[in-house]
Amino acid sequence: MGLIAFGVGALVASLIPASDAEQELAASAKDKAGPAVDAAKGAAQDVAQNLKEPAQEAFASVKDTAQEAASTVKGDAQSAAGDVKDSAQQSRDTVQGA
Repeated sequence: MGLIAFGVGALVASLIPASDAEQELAASAKDKAGPAVDAAKGAAQDVAQNLKEPAQEAFASVKDTAQEAASTVKGDAQSAAGDVKDSAQQSRDTVQGA
């Protein structure tokens, strides 16, 4: 019940236009927060820049590992195919020789 009353109150408050004093207070708060917002943006850009190179290195490492794994699987498959071919040839020779 309290949540509904809070929601109705918030809705009504949003429909009432802000007074001059409220607008001035909001503008003042925005002006005072400006340097902090700029500092936060700068810090976020620094963090993003610092993480960019390690992320690229990690991606390259994962890519190399995946390529090595694919190469290993391909080699194993070719070896297994050769073994099957040899076994089939031996079986054929055994059947023809019998």
